[in-house]
Amino acid sequence: KVTKYSSLWESSSYAEVSPKNFAAKFAALLSLVLLVSVNKAQAEPEVYLYDKMHTDIIASWNHCGVSELTAKFPKFKGTFLFDKKKVHLSQVEVTVDVRSVTTSFQALDGNIASENFFDPNNYPYIHFVSTSVKRTGAKTAILTGDLTIHGVTKSTDMDVELVHQGEHALKWFHAAYKGDWLGFRAKATLLRSDFGLTRWAPFVSDRISLSISTALYKKRKK
Repeated sequence: KVTKYSSLWESSSYAEVSPKNFAAKFAALLSLVLLVSVNKAQAEPEVYLYDKMHTDIIASWNHCGVSELTAKFPKFKGTFLFDKKKVHLSQVEVTVDVRSVTTSFQALDGNIASENFFDPNNYPYIHFVSTSVKRTGAKTAILTGDLTIHGVTKSTDMDVELVHQGEHALKWFHAAYKGDWLGFRAKATLLRSDFGLTRWAPFVSDRISLSISTALYKKRKK
């Protein structure tokens, strides 16, 4: 017996198909939709959020050939998309507030966050956005991105190491530590003169070392 069914492939007409053929075609179509959905879900990097209490962004430099000084930038925001199976698809973007700079010397803080150096009235932020990730080992990679400081953008490489992936050791202590966590260390070297920051040279070194240690947690569903 042949029954008329509304065709899945013909929007304005009816096709005569048997129930058996209809069921087979519907099952095939459903399988295709599910397969596409699964592949799409697997292909999308997962969103992780920065644990700002356990993240340090530190710049260090040489002072008069005598000592090494450091500065921290505690105020920042950003996004982190991590694909654990296809690391090259991961993406990073960070914006740092230069006015948040802090050293061990308050007067120096004021100078760095003034028109004498960063000029935050005109260039209030440091911005980094990744352009590629190249895996170099089981837990290491080179993160390349566009770094903008003082209105100048330069391509910059960062050596990145994955130091933790999985549950947090304090998951038993507080609900905030539940879920999946990541820990990274990153290092880069740059010349501040490349970004137009030449004040106090050569007494303050042109070469700046940048180091980042960060903890991130997977975005939780509401």
